[in-house]
Amino acid sequence: MKIGYLTQWFQPEPNPRGLYLAKELQNRGHTVKVLTGFPNYPYGKLYPGYKLALKKRENLDGVSLLRVFLYPSHDKSKLKRAINYITFSISAAIFGIKEFRDCDVIIAYQDPLSYILPVFVFKYIFRKRVVIDVQDIWPEALYATGMLKNNLSYKALEWICTFNYNLADAIAVISNGFKERLVRRGIKPEKISVIYNWCLDEEVFLNAKETDDLPGEDKAIFEKNSDKELVLVFAGNIGKAQGLSSLIEAFDSLKSYPIKLVIIGDGVERQSLIEYAQKINANNVFFIDRKPVGEVWKYLIKADALVVHLKKDAGLINTIPSKTQTYMAVGKPILMMQNGDAARLINDAGCGIVGEPENIEDIKKTIKIFMGLDETERKTMGINARSYYTAHLSSSIGIRNFETLFRLIH
Repeated sequence: MKIGYLTQWFQPEPNPRGLYLAKELQNRGHTVKVLTGFPNYPYGKLYPGYKLALKKRENLDGVSLLRVFLYPSHDKSKLKRAINYITFSISAAIFGIKEFRDCDVIIAYQDPLSYILPVFVFKYIFRKRVVIDVQDIWPEALYATGMLKNNLSYKALEWICTFNYNLADAIAVISNGFKERLVRRGIKPEKISVIYNWCLDEEVFLNAKETDDLPGEDKAIFEKNSDKELVLVFAGNIGKAQGLSSLIEAFDSLKSYPIKLVIIGDGVERQSLIEYAQKINANNVFFIDRKPVGEVWKYLIKADALVVHLKKDAGLINTIPSKTQTYMAVGKPILMMQNGDAARLINDAGCGIVGEPENIEDIKKTIKIFMGLDETERKTMGINARSYYTAHLSSSIGIRNFETLFRLIH
């Protein structure tokens, strides 16, 4: 089968499916063409080695890419973010006509504003079969992150997104909660499949073993002052949706306890959170720059537990942050500060403790419960995490589900 893969973000940018999905589909005998933008997420600046152009061909690990023009931006400006999405959407529609002309199926990944125009063109003008891969439910996710507040804009975008979902021949979502929400918006349940995200560089994380191969400054952060001290790690995007100020405040009030938090990553809120931690003198909270996927396992494996935190918002309650699967694959206990589908996943796997997001007292309580566990209990949580991931969330399961979806609509 010839498959077109439309995604604004692709490696070297973080993408929960991305390059691995394309490579594995090729390994299974399919032909894959990727249409994407010039890499700029999450910094809003072009990655080193890239120059902006109308288009550029690239071969990445045996996968054929066509990168097309977009306006690089990922800061707090709503206008710039909108231009970023819209410029890619226009470029993808123009160049995708030729690039995907012989494809049997097209996957449209990520945010609706980035693919609404090309999906319309591919579906209605060229009669292509289209699968939309939904990672966030719009416009609820935008409202939750503060990027959308105007009610009229909300209603307009809701109509556009629902129209887009109805365009698709099939929809893949990352949680059962996402499916339920789309059904409530009038999408036929039979066209929606739940396909969980998987861990990038899966084999690396599943086989990760502790190492001291860290830069000197980073290694010093992970050093413990006593055998009882615990190191908790948050790794990933540092944006408004993560609501990490609550986490920092909770740790600040636990300074008398042998525990510290390490935040690894980048995003629009990183600098303001560093300043906030300094302002309240949260000297048990440390920041480390974003690390490539191929290196971040060295940091996660040194943690006693890994932390997920999202704002308490109806627009985020059914989200399962992709870091969850990475945390599970590396085999560490998880402190899940989130309600909904992600919390159920952790409870079903028996691999961590669930707390209330943005509730300082409950976050502290959750951390203290973890501190009260003995080493055997913590190890059991880590074993459960990796076992559950292998049995239910692995890439082989996800890719098999995508192939089934393609066959159903082809």
